[in-house]
Amino acid sequence: FYKARGENHSSVTLTQAPLFRLARSLFGKMVAIIEVARWWMALIVLYNVVAGILLLSVPGTLDKLFPGLSKTLMADSLLGSAPAAASPLPRVLGWFSLTIAGVRTAWVLDPTSGACFLAVLWTFAMFEAMFFTEVYIGTLTLRTVLVGVIVGMTSVVLMVSAYCTSVVC
Repeated sequence: FYKARGENHSSVTLTQAPLFRLARSLFGKMVAIIEVARWWMALIVLYNVVAGILLLSVPGTLDKLFPGLSKTLMADSLLGSAPAAASPLPRVLGWFSLTIAGVRTAWVLDPTSGACFLAVLWTFAMFEAMFFTEVYIGTLTLRTVLVGVIVGMTSVVLMVSAYCTSVVC
């Protein structure tokens, strides 16, 4: 290639070779995709931890993101027929959220692990299925879970992109 261009092959270093420059450029973009996905997922983990703690302690505080959630979770207590602690659902969802945060943290720490990828993908599949089921049977409105659906789908797209990129690297 270099002789055809009239250049002395011995004076060209490896880092000046066009193929090397292309590979370095592509590798940089791949690393950027992985890092964006890791930071996004780290924010999701932080949200899962905060949401889990809030669901365990003060479920009504999540109404800003999920309108009507406390009404659904605490239906008995809102009608005045039972104390707020009577419904176990906020505690169950709180512990579920904290468990999911732990699983997702494993992927943040090692986005190239196939096992972590599949485990986290499963958590998103379960959350989306839970949302779909509740909307389908009428327990929750789509408006209530819309933030979760959008964030979940965005997370899956970023995570799949990062994992596929890490397999190529």
